[in-house]
Amino acid sequence: MASLYYCRSSLLVNLVSWIFDMQQRLLTWFEVTAQVRQQGEFESLHRDMMVGFGTWEFDPMDLENPFPNNEGSVHLWHGDDDGIVPVMLQRYISQQLPWIHYHEIPGAGHMFPFANGMTYKIMRALLNAENNLS
Repeated sequence: MASLYYCRSSLLVNLVSWIFDMQQRLLTWFEVTAQVRQQGEFESLHRDMMVGFGTWEFDPMDLENPFPNNEGSVHLWHGDDDGIVPVMLQRYISQQLPWIHYHEIPGAGHMFPFANGMTYKIMRALLNAENNLS
């Protein structure tokens, strides 16, 4: 079901410009490239393609709330300018699974967690959600 919302050609749309822009602006701030691709560039890309285009052993729409008694929560963040994973996929998942707390970041792309201050905002949202549970 989710594969209907995952536009396979979206991986190729603006991919070259996205890689150069985002890598220059964000990945240069952090020395993570070597860690991300420590098994080799081919293996990293191969695994990404397996997740994006392969068949899964489950349908994400069949997931149940792991915290039915509100002892925790599930959050999903997504940039609305993501050129790799279509934002409509995350919107659809969050609409179908109402127990997910969906956070859409306007103007952000796929690498938004590396943007200045974003980690702090995510942690603050998670801690506030945890405090609201008690």
